[in-house]
Amino acid sequence: MSTSGVNAQDARSDAFISEVNLLLERHPSVIALQRNGEKLERKVVFEPEESDEVWAPIAIAVAELLSDVPAVRVRKCGACIVHFLDTSKKGRAAGAA
Repeated sequence: MSTSGVNAQDARSDAFISEVNLLLERHPSVIALQRNGEKLERKVVFEPEESDEVWAPIAIAVAELLSDVPAVRVRKCGACIVHFLDTSKKGRAAGAA
């Protein structure tokens, strides 16, 4: 897999956001708070009834990635559809221009 990545603007394109929103609409989930020691964590209550409902937690994870991290750290694989958080020191995926 190439990790050269695509810039953050492409990773947050209107078309991609529309696809994520469509998945979120088609596969709504319930989010609850759960204690983990002294901390509170968000937990997706996920009880699929049909096989395509597996998209619900995936869509939520993508929505969190796009909304919770700086745009310059969101990258898209140059060879596939994978979007990821670039945690490299300079904020560039290996081999990125």
